[in-house]
Amino acid sequence: MKLAHARRLCSLAGVRLSAFAIAAAVLGLAAPLQAAPSTARPSTRAAKVATTPPTLSIGSPTDGHLENAVPVEASSALRIAPIYAPRDVRWGLPDLVRTLERASSTVTKRFPGAVMTVGDLSRRHGGEVDRHVSHESGRDADVGFYVVDEKNKQVLSDQFIAFDAQGRGKGNPHLRFDEARNWTMIAALLGGPAHVQYLFIASYLRTKLLAEATRVRAPSALRTRAAELMVEPRGVLPHDDHVHVRIHCPDAMKSCVDWPTPKSSVIARRKAAAKPSARAAIPLVIAVPLVVQERPSGDPDDAPDNVDDADGELSTRGRAGR
Repeated sequence: MKLAHARRLCSLAGVRLSAFAIAAAVLGLAAPLQAAPSTARPSTRAAKVATTPPTLSIGSPTDGHLENAVPVEASSALRIAPIYAPRDVRWGLPDLVRTLERASSTVTKRFPGAVMTVGDLSRRHGGEVDRHVSHESGRDADVGFYVVDEKNKQVLSDQFIAFDAQGRGKGNPHLRFDEARNWTMIAALLGGPAHVQYLFIASYLRTKLLAEATRVRAPSALRTRAAELMVEPRGVLPHDDHVHVRIHCPDAMKSCVDWPTPKSSVIARRKAAAKPSARAAIPLVIAVPLVVQERPSGDPDDAPDNVDDADGELSTRGRAGR
C-alpha cells in the first residue's frame, strides 16, 4: 500500500523513479530521518588555548622566576639586538611581550621602515640573568633607542648606542637620538596592554622626550604619566643607551610580587650562592679565576655589586601611573 502511494505521488508529479529511488522513498516514509554524524573537529587553536597552562611570574623582579613564559619574536617592526640574541633572554609575561610588539608596530606605522631593537627580557624559566640585578620574573625588558644618522635615516647597530646630553652618539657624533620615533615608542608602551610601572632612562633623555611630547601636543594626561614613570635610577650609570621597561604584576596573579626585593637581600643571596660548599673546602683541582667580559653596551644594570638603587628606593613610592 505504501509502495502504491509512493507511485501515485510520483505519477502526479510527472516523475519516473527507479526501483532504488522508490525503495528509498518508501524507507523515508517508513522511518524518521536521522542526522548524519558530525565530522567537524574542534579548532586546533581553541584546543591549544584551552590546554595551555597560564604564564606565571613568581616572586619579584630581583628575586623570582617564571613558568610557561612566552618569547618576544622578531618581525618586520622588531628585532633582537644581535649581541643579545645568542643569550636567549627574550621571555616574559604575555602582556609585556604584547606591549613591546604593539609599540614596535605603532612606530612602524607612523614611520615606515622603522625597527625597534630589543635586548634582554628574562630567561625562559626566569631567575638570575648574567650581569643584571633584575629581569628575573618576566616583567623587565631592555629596549634600545631609535637612532638616525645625519640624513635622518635609521641606523641599526649590533648593540645599543649611548647618547650624551645633546642627543649625539657617544663616540659616534654623526648619530642622533631620534626624539620623534622614541617619543612615539614611549607613548605606545604606556598604551598597554601591560600596566607600566617604571621606564628607567637617563634624565637628559627624559627631558628631550617630554619636550617632543609638548611639541607634538600629546594629551596632557599622557605627558603627565610619562613624566611620572620615566626616572633615572640612582646609584648607577644612567640608562643612556636603552630604556628599561618594568611592568606591574597582573591584577589576579597572586604569585607575583610587585616591588623588588631590597638590594641588601639580593646581594646576600648571590654571595651565599657563590660560596663553596663545606665539601669543597679541600679542592681537588686548582681553581681558575673567572674573568667576566664587560658588556659592550655598558648596561648600567650590570654587576651584582652594582645594584640599581631604583629597585629599592623607588619601591617606597606609590603605584605611579597605574
